[in-house]
Amino acid sequence: MTQYRWIHRVVAAAAGSAFISAGLVGFQTSAAAATIASGTVLHLSNNPQYYIAKNDTLHWIPNPQTFNALGLSWSHTVTVSALPLPIGTPVTLIKLANSPKIYQEQGDALHWIPTAQMFDNLGYQWSNVFTVNSLPFPVGTPDTALTPNQVFLYAADPIDYANAQSIASRFEIPATQVTGNFANAWAATASGKFVVIAVGSPADNALYYNPSGWAGLSQGSTPFRRVPNSPTSLLPGANYYENAAGYTATDSMEIATDDVEYALGKSLSYRPIPMVYGPRDISSGSNPAYQ
Repeated sequence: MTQYRWIHRVVAAAAGSAFISAGLVGFQTSAAAATIASGTVLHLSNNPQYYIAKNDTLHWIPNPQTFNALGLSWSHTVTVSALPLPIGTPVTLIKLANSPKIYQEQGDALHWIPTAQMFDNLGYQWSNVFTVNSLPFPVGTPDTALTPNQVFLYAADPIDYANAQSIASRFEIPATQVTGNFANAWAATASGKFVVIAVGSPADNALYYNPSGWAGLSQGSTPFRRVPNSPTSLLPGANYYENAAGYTATDSMEIATDDVEYALGKSLSYRPIPMVYGPRDISSGSNPAYQ
């Protein structure tokens, strides 16, 4: 297995000003705001993830291949004690400078998004497209649908869990990709290998806030965010999940079924879908170790 060494310079993100010599990076940090030049690569001292600044937002660079394709220098990264800008979407939308084609990273392959309409329908923002010097991975087919092996269902309530199992059986999603265990759901969401669907409000609350501090992971906040303009038929990238939380368990099942059908490129059977409810920072549901 190839190992990569990340070389960086250390700057404490505290009140006052800081500047990296030789004109590499210059910025000021304060309790209220920070100004970071676009293209600056930051790294938390206690976290292996690296972020690139663009338009006053930080975007996670998911792998060394993408880092190199962006033309970045391993010696010109900055370690900070706190991230000075909000975190946006990861760097998974890329294009070559001499081509209009936009690709999304999915694992170790790139998939072309063939039309602007599809790009917009998926909820993507053109400002989140990064220009690279070379493509970091081989180009796969421009498929717009995923396979059952790329769908993961998480439910933190016994009724929601039974409904998730029913959905998985109907659409041939592997049983190992249905869980009621928060640590399993966390790992799947962080991996970027699945469309993770939170079936029911307890699952949505857990992935967004983890109010109960399950599995000893980040109580009160998580790195996860909901997919914009769900449903999606492409892998949304690491740390994103789809919210299928309805007012009732039946509503949640209908929303989740709709999300799965859309992801797999099937005709939608539920129209219109019930209202989707946002996450709440309250303890609910359960975290069984055996599911």
